[in-house]
Amino acid sequence: MLPDPHVRALLGPRWGAVLRLTAWAGLLAACTAAYGALAGPALRALFGGDGLSWPGWLMPHLPPPPDLSTLRAGLPLVIVTVALLKALAFHRHAVGLAELGQSVVAELRERLHARILHLPPDLARAWGLGDLVSRATHDADAAERLLVDGVAAVIRDGLQALALIAVCVALDPALAVVAFAVYPLAFWPVARFARRLRRAAGDAHAERGALTVEMTDQLARLSLIQLSGAGRWAGARASRAFDAVRRAVVRSVRIRAFASPFTEVLGAAALAGTLLYAAGRVADGDLAPESVIGFFAALMMLYQPVKGLVRAQEVIQPGRAALARITEVLERAERLPVGGRRAAPERGPTVELRGVVARRGGRAVLDGLDLTLPAGRITALLGPNGSGKTTTAWLIAGLLGPDGGGLRVDRVPLAELDADGWRARIGWVTQGLDVGRGTLRENVLFGDPPGGADRLEDVARLTGLDRIVERLPAGWQTPLGDGGAGLSGGERQRVALARALVRDPALLVLDEPDAHLDAEALGALRQTLPAVADGRTVLLITHDPAVAALADRVVRLGGAGAPAVAEAS
Repeated sequence: MLPDPHVRALLGPRWGAVLRLTAWAGLLAACTAAYGALAGPALRALFGGDGLSWPGWLMPHLPPPPDLSTLRAGLPLVIVTVALLKALAFHRHAVGLAELGQSVVAELRERLHARILHLPPDLARAWGLGDLVSRATHDADAAERLLVDGVAAVIRDGLQALALIAVCVALDPALAVVAFAVYPLAFWPVARFARRLRRAAGDAHAERGALTVEMTDQLARLSLIQLSGAGRWAGARASRAFDAVRRAVVRSVRIRAFASPFTEVLGAAALAGTLLYAAGRVADGDLAPESVIGFFAALMMLYQPVKGLVRAQEVIQPGRAALARITEVLERAERLPVGGRRAAPERGPTVELRGVVARRGGRAVLDGLDLTLPAGRITALLGPNGSGKTTTAWLIAGLLGPDGGGLRVDRVPLAELDADGWRARIGWVTQGLDVGRGTLRENVLFGDPPGGADRLEDVARLTGLDRIVERLPAGWQTPLGDGGAGLSGGERQRVALARALVRDPALLVLDEPDAHLDAEALGALRQTLPAVADGRTVLLITHDPAVAALADRVVRLGGAGAPAVAEAS
């Protein structure tokens, strides 16, 4: 567990907390061992006799044992004190462990979320949004159990086992040798099956991720499934995913179900053999009865931590597999371009692409693209699907890095601009619209842009959204469903446009703004666009020449990404 580099990376900054937890676990182990050590004296105090005697090999190293009257008077106080210390140690260890586990999983989720936010769009989609969600939820929970119920349990139960073994050895070394001749074999199934269990657990986590992807995709296309009468097809796909999870989980359980009962059988064998040996020595007068009682009390208590060590593997191996899946995302080299430290322009910039090459899916989408977006003007990018229009916009926004050539913003290389600051100065209306769950106001003010609330009403009048707000039952506070359910396509387009403008962007990207508009809404867009573009650089992406005619200039992209430029009439 601890040698695992992923576990070390999680616990590295928290070694202080780990040491405190280990100290409380040590106190807990000492108190547990004390119960075993006190069992013999308690028996002597209860039944009387000649008083307490230490084991012969320890007698020269210890003070004289208490007499019977002292034992009877002081033993209850000692037992209560040990109980109080054990209760305190258990409480502090449990609370500290919960705090450590929750802080680790919260940080892990924050790091994973931050990493996902900086994944290139194509990679995030290829990975599967559902799978990424699964890693941030189910896998993160498994990673927490790895620490709380795995690593911490090994430390706690390991210390208790060592303390109880020490008590057994102190009471009678020979008896301890007989007892522990078989116990070490209990760890054989753990070592033997740990690797197989880790692989099986990894497969189970992967299948759960695939199931999340399938369910997320089906729910996103629920209307299409219903309209197409594809319920049986969708059910069959879901059933295959359910069955894959079932088989993977059962395989994992089948493997780990062997270790625990095998350990129990070996423990019973060790106990039976030790009882026979101890009975003979007591009969010969070679071993005091109270020593036998204390020894077997410690041995019986030893069973629980040993079994806990075995059970910890059932959590550790799935946790390691889950942590590896999270680390796979965290360690991926691909990320959004970071950029430099130069501030992004406040008003409409001139954007230049020179000899830009971009490859996606193993093919060159753009091959030597030269393009200029003049400051404060509308440039339409016209071309068929797959010609590289959206890729060009992603390059300009810094969502992708070019495979060749360069980009400049007001003659400054894009790589020198603060990337997040530059993207914050871009207003983007995508063809997917990206209107989601929340109130209408929350959708327009998405991302909480500085000064957005002050511009809200002006932007609503500019885009015609104010008339929609007046018709809605709760106005700005009208709740919307997934995908903007409750609004028409044209209304969602106005929401998306208002959301882009409320940021007061320097660059406005309209990606297929006509995709969801009827003739009336398209006419409104023609009237609105000049006012929307005032003082801004606008990139209008479309495959419709009638929409492209709204621009000041038109750039046509062919399949090879080499543009021919024509001025709009």
